[in-house]
Amino acid sequence: MKPSKTVIAMGRGPAAALSVALTALCACGGARTAPAAAPVETVSNDEATVDVAEHDSHHHYGGLPMLVAMSLDTLGVDASQQRAVDNIRSDLYRRMGPARSAEQALLQTLADGVAAGTIDTSKVDDALARLAAVTSGLSDAVALDLTGLHAVLRSEQRAALVDKVEAHWTLWQRANGEDPSGVGRRARFDRLAAELSLTPAQVQKVRASLDAVRDDSRPMAFEEVEARVQAFEAFRGDAFDAAPLASDGPSAHLASWGAARMAQFFETLNPVLTSDQRTKLASILHEHANHTEEQQPS
Repeated sequence: MKPSKTVIAMGRGPAAALSVALTALCACGGARTAPAAAPVETVSNDEATVDVAEHDSHHHYGGLPMLVAMSLDTLGVDASQQRAVDNIRSDLYRRMGPARSAEQALLQTLADGVAAGTIDTSKVDDALARLAAVTSGLSDAVALDLTGLHAVLRSEQRAALVDKVEAHWTLWQRANGEDPSGVGRRARFDRLAAELSLTPAQVQKVRASLDAVRDDSRPMAFEEVEARVQAFEAFRGDAFDAAPLASDGPSAHLASWGAARMAQFFETLNPVLTSDQRTKLASILHEHANHTEEQQPS
């Protein structure tokens, strides 16, 4: 299907791009129903999908709560619902604050290592462990937010949210190379190769190195994340029990696996780069480290 030029308008940044990409994905059958109606503007769906891929390949700290928080726009809520939804979204981001700080430390460590020409893997391992630790424990508190959110939304709005969470999970997997074809990981490298102006010889060397790296960063319980996303289907119903979603494991697995794979990618890329290319890549990583998710005022 040729991408449509009509997309949901949400403003700027990854949240806006996410809505664009989700609209395209739902239109192509990636989710059961299209998101609730919203104002439209003309934007390239291809560009939006790239923006989302850039976000999802660098930001993993929130695990499943992040999938929900980034899916709370354009649900067709009215003015009486909007403040409650904004407060719940703000609370989700507040709860994820320590994990965001841990991810910032990881990105700063990678950026500093790239700039210096050598990434300190022991510091990276420490940062990864810290991220996994602080991401654990999110789910119990988030279950309270989901219960409140369910009470605020109407049936069609709950269905739209479930669709968007499922679609975002699909996009996250593609961005992090979990699609069976491997297209997502190759596309990620191709975009970065163009941005850094890598030579054909550099591209070939990095691709060979990436293919040779044993992918042992996949968590043993990765399937739990998929099961948890599927369990969120219950949010569609008139009655909702958030207790089955209150478990630390899946969010920690999602955050630690994605972050470990990201670190592995830059550790493999760094030795091939020239000094100027490392400077540019370090700047990109610093930019991601300083990125702030879009939040609505409470």
